[in-house]
Amino acid sequence: MCMSNKKESTHQLIHRNLTLYQREHSAVWQCRYKVDNKWIRATTKETQFDLAVNKAKELLVEAEIRKRSGIPVVTKRFKDIAILAIDRMERAIKGGLGKSIYKDYIRIINEHFIPSLGQRLITNIDYDALQQYYDDREAKYGLALSNSNRKTQNAAFNRVFDEAIVIYKMLYLPISRFLSLS
Repeated sequence: MCMSNKKESTHQLIHRNLTLYQREHSAVWQCRYKVDNKWIRATTKETQFDLAVNKAKELLVEAEIRKRSGIPVVTKRFKDIAILAIDRMERAIKGGLGKSIYKDYIRIINEHFIPSLGQRLITNIDYDALQQYYDDREAKYGLALSNSNRKTQNAAFNRVFDEAIVIYKMLYLPISRFLSLS
């Protein structure tokens, strides 16, 4: 058995948890880090080694904070955001603040959206993607959706997209904004 040699452009910053490397034909440093025994790849967007080391460590710390806060470490996929939207609706129902329609939204998201759109990046779901989803669904069940059913599904979509906005604000607003709220 032949083991591959470590490239000179690969550096383990934290043994078995954080690796910094450069791809061929690129001056930008990439990193991979482990959270919950899953490897995640990201760009440091840095060309200087020392800056890339600091950025890679920041990315690992941010991922750990997200994990501990109950926020998905990677929130690019529709499925990740949909699961958070479901969780928020279920908590609202249990707390007596949820609407009865939330049960329908949760069912639609679990039975239709996640299997169909779950692996797509949430930023890539546009009108054409939604139309393709509706066309596929109609072909699968052999009948067109009623106007009422389509409106319910659109509302369920909106719950997922609203959750994406909440997550985006949590992750990307300056920390000073949160500190000034207290």
